[in-house]
Amino acid sequence: MTAMTLILCYDPDWVDNMASCLRVKPDKVILLGNAREMAAPAERYAQILKDRNIPAKVVLHDVLDEVGEISDTIARLIRVEDDCVIDLTDCHENVAVAVGMMLGKIDREKYPTLKICSYDEDEGLVTDYFTGEQTPYEQSETLTVRELLYLNGGKLYPATVQPSPFCRPGDIARLWDRMVANPKSWNITVTTLAEFEEFAEVAGDGLEIHISLNGLRNRIEYFYNKERQLREFLAELDRMGVLSDRSDWDSLDYIYTNSMFRYCMQKAGNILEVKALLEARAVLEQGRPYFSDCQTSVGIDWDGKIHKPWENVPETRNEVDVILMRGVTPLFVSCKNGNIEEDEPYKLHTVADRFGGPYVKKMLIATQMDPRKPDANEAFETRMKDMGICFVPNAAELTHEQWREAFLEAMK
Repeated sequence: MTAMTLILCYDPDWVDNMASCLRVKPDKVILLGNAREMAAPAERYAQILKDRNIPAKVVLHDVLDEVGEISDTIARLIRVEDDCVIDLTDCHENVAVAVGMMLGKIDREKYPTLKICSYDEDEGLVTDYFTGEQTPYEQSETLTVRELLYLNGGKLYPATVQPSPFCRPGDIARLWDRMVANPKSWNITVTTLAEFEEFAEVAGDGLEIHISLNGLRNRIEYFYNKERQLREFLAELDRMGVLSDRSDWDSLDYIYTNSMFRYCMQKAGNILEVKALLEARAVLEQGRPYFSDCQTSVGIDWDGKIHKPWENVPETRNEVDVILMRGVTPLFVSCKNGNIEEDEPYKLHTVADRFGGPYVKKMLIATQMDPRKPDANEAFETRMKDMGICFVPNAAELTHEQWREAFLEAMK
């Protein structure tokens, strides 16, 4: 079988570069551009291929961003390399001109296997530059959330335990209905539970919680009211099957049924994150999952370097509530089960644009908007639209089918 070489010219977007490699499956990838600027991302690029057991060799070729030099360089490469594919997806205009000039310098008949093409990820079409024809292609290439962040210079940190792939939206239906019935009460009660759990002894892979109440009466404000509230809540959760309540007069003692329920109760907004994740997993297309990877509580370290505490190196980190991947297209999702801060759209926009690549989509899901502020709500929704963020203000009211429609709308 003849070896194949993929040539990528001055494309600064590494998601496009990786997608091209996964499509073509070459034996060698030649990256034309500024070798110094490409060095670090090319190293990450090669590591992902290695992790996937793809044996393609990655080579940097230092070339000035000048039409004549690019043209001459490509002409030399196709004379010495094996069967070549030149991918012009989203290339600079001068690269397209350079490739056109290159074709005038070679005898086309000597290179019958030479291919020059570009891919339209949104439309699923590949353009053949020799014939001008556009034909559909199978969009089978995929990136995981971890690979996407790593390719763009970040790192998924810390890794989190995700709900079992066998979990379905119905598994949290009773818990979700409890929250939807009174979101404000839910937020207050779960926040109180988290306050008490700060003093807990934890065992059993984090599922067994023992909170001795001795000494807490002077450490927690409004202790008696909160204690009564929690005992009623734990009894309710026991009836739902969320946990097994074994509390007595001087302690709160309970065991969560599974890690997903435990996560839902750690913070008031976590139930919405899990609901969004499970509904996204349930979206199907022709009987197969629409999203290729779904992750919640995605921590991102911006420079991809995890420093030890004693190194005293400032870290820049963010957490994205949910990230969904469809092939190489990510959807960054912010979930708000309460008041939405004014800067939330900007935080989502900044992180998504930094780590999402050229095809990134953004979505903000909320369970409630303040009905007393219709003008402010309308202005907020307009801002979402202007920033390219799909806004879902009524998640508490959505049916299973409406969740599906919301995700599909966000991916347009």
